[in-house]
Amino acid sequence: MIVQVIGLPCSGKSFLINKYIYARQHLNITHLDITKVPLQQWQRMLGQTREKILRNDIMELTNALNLNIIVESACGVTLLSDPSSIIKIHISLPEVYQRLEKRDGSLDENYLSLLTTQMIKPHFVIQTEEAFFSVMDSLLQIRSC
Repeated sequence: MIVQVIGLPCSGKSFLINKYIYARQHLNITHLDITKVPLQQWQRMLGQTREKILRNDIMELTNALNLNIIVESACGVTLLSDPSSIIKIHISLPEVYQRLEKRDGSLDENYLSLLTTQMIKPHFVIQTEEAFFSVMDSLLQIRSC
């Protein structure tokens, strides 16, 4: 199963994903973060984008193993093989602005606006940790204890 988690920077994607994986350590979950995909010089020369490299990584993982994969990105990635469920983490813009100012010391409202317009359509929009856990458990068909 592939689940994509999308949302603006500082919306809490990594926090929620890491907390979920920690709480579900018994599951075989792999977390791929598009911002962590390395772009080597030779890859740039070949014209591969981060999205293309991420797609290749996902294909290799799903072909080699029976894994649950959580793919994290701001806008989402159109996958060519397996369909994925898409969860959007939504928090208010003022809260995103505040978190970005604290984390980065700056804010680019135009960039955030662009990200918002480029997001792929989510299947779920969540605002709380409880909702995230509930949707993830449902998607991965996990019964709550």
